[in-house]
Parts: sequence; structure tokens; C-alpha cells
Amino acid sequence: MPDCDQKTANSRSWRDHAFSTGSLVARTLLVIACVYYVVHGVDWSSVATLFLSFPAKFVALAFGVGLLQFFIQGWRLHLLTAGEVGVGSGISASFVCVGLNTLLPAKAGELAKIAIIKNASGLPLGDCLRAVFWERFLDLNVLSLMCVLLPLIAPVDSRLAFFALLVIALWAGVLIFIRWAPGIARRVERCRFPLVRRGLLACVSAFASLPSRKTVIYSSLVTLLMWVVMFLPDAVTIKLVAGLDLTLPQILVVFIVSVVGYSIPSAPGALGVFDAALMLGLGWFGVSKDAGLAVALFLRMAHSIPSLLFTCFYMIFVKVDLKTVRNTPQ
Repeated sequence: MPDCDQKTANSRSWRDHAFSTGSLVARTLLVIACVYYVVHGVDWSSVATLFLSFPAKFVALAFGVGLLQFFIQGWRLHLLTAGEVGVGSGISASFVCVGLNTLLPAKAGELAKIAIIKNASGLPLGDCLRAVFWERFLDLNVLSLMCVLLPLIAPVDSRLAFFALLVIALWAGVLIFIRWAPGIARRVERCRFPLVRRGLLACVSAFASLPSRKTVIYSSLVTLLMWVVMFLPDAVTIKLVAGLDLTLPQILVVFIVSVVGYSIPSAPGALGVFDAALMLGLGWFGVSKDAGLAVALFLRMAHSIPSLLFTCFYMIFVKVDLKTVRNTPQ
């Protein structure tokens, strides 16, 4: 029996290693391809000239409206934890999450967020994981719904309409998980890839204990508001900072494409992937690569600098170091 157990453990370890290696290779190739797309054929002197010509008052406006989303994220965490996490703690956790995701791989910011709200509220780890899971799930639904509406407001980009299927698939999945969670859990436990199995079991657990209907409705409305606020920095940057002649629906298309690029697991801060996605979206409407790169670099700064500064402050004065984050149970 010990030999059999050892063989099983070795087999699982090999599958985990193969899955992790394959994922790393795929992400690396994606980043290399995107970085090549970003830098190929770019006139750097033109990019620098465009970047330095951005009006200071609109630059300040773009940075300012970009901060609003963190306050709404803190409010949403407060709702999803039934008031156990204070709005202030939720805001801090959201800032640190974005800051660490900019610096570290594997979405380490999500673990930091879980650690912060757990320390601030004393909630069990499972409840903290569930709250963060529902954050991401609500975000994914809003992104999918925007893609459903996209062909209606910007017919030229009906090529993105396939995202509409995500809405049906997601909520069908929710109903299936709610109705047959115990049976699904038993089937998932037979998965031959431990990393995949643990992730699927976490999803089953999250859907098996849903928040109250009132919480889901309020959190969904707050999520919609948050996405409107998230759109503002992009709109201000494209229309006022860069002075590009794009309509509001066209800016919305660029925003959605860039969010999809940022959401794909890749390098820390979606380095290269976010920039390529944004430049691709702008290119659909005749914006040059030079102007697209200048906008991408500015938006990267507007998204990252405030959260990085806050994260540094938080790590120094609140005494939450990276070792604590890495040791947070997953």
C-alpha cells in the first residue's frame, strides 16, 4: 500500500508540474507576441512628443476620476460580507490588490485582498474567499453584458458578439451548481489534475452557499456603477487627454477590449497584453500605433501609480509584508 500511495502522489505531482509548466509557456508566448506587436513599427520620438503634449489639467482629471473606483469596490466588499468588512478596509484591500497585481505574478493581489479583509474583519477564510470570488463573478457578468450590447451600439465591432454567449453560460452554470452542487463536487473530485480540481471545488463551494438575494441585487447595482466609473478614465484620456476623435460607443469598444486584455492571465500588470489590446482597439478606428502606445502608457500610469503609492504606504505603516501575503492559505 505505501508503494501504491507513493506512485499516486508522484503521478499527481507530475500532472501538477505539467499543467503549471504548460500554463507558464502559454503565458510567456502570449506576452512575447503582444510586446512584439506593441513595439513593432513604432516611432518612439513621435510617442514621446505625443505623450509630453498631453494637457496637465486633463491629466489631473484622468488620475482623479480613476481613484473613484476604489471607493466603490470597498463599498461592494462591505455589502458582500454583510457589513463585516468596513468600507475603509475594503478600499485599502482594493488598492493593495491592484498595486500587487502590478508588481507580482499569479494575481498575488487577490491573496493580499483576502488577507487584509480577513485581518480586518475576523471572518473565516472561506467567507473571505467567497466574497472575492463573487466580486470577480459579478465583474465577469458585467463585462459579458457589455459585450452583448456592443453590436447594438457599435455594429462595426460585431466580431466581439461571441462574448454574449458567456452571459447565458455563466448563469446556466450558476443554476446547475445551485441545483446539483453535491453531485458536481463528487464528479469534480475525480479530476486527474489537482490544480484544476481544487479550483473547481472552490467554485462549487462558492455557488453552494450563495449570498442573500438582497445582497446579490445591491452588489450587482454597485458593480454596474463601478464599471461606469472605471470607464471614465479611459473616456477622459482618449477624448480629452489625447484629443482623439472617437465617439462614445467607439471608446466603449476600446475600453472593453483593453479590459479583456488586462484580465487574461499573463505577466504582472498584464505587461504587453493590456497595451496590445488597447492599441488594437484604437487601431480599429484609425488611430496610429504611435498615438495608441502613448495612450496605453498614460493609462497604465493612471491605473498603476496611485495604487502602487498606496500599497507602499500600507506595507510600511500597516505592517503587512509580502511574506505574509505569500503564506496566506489559498
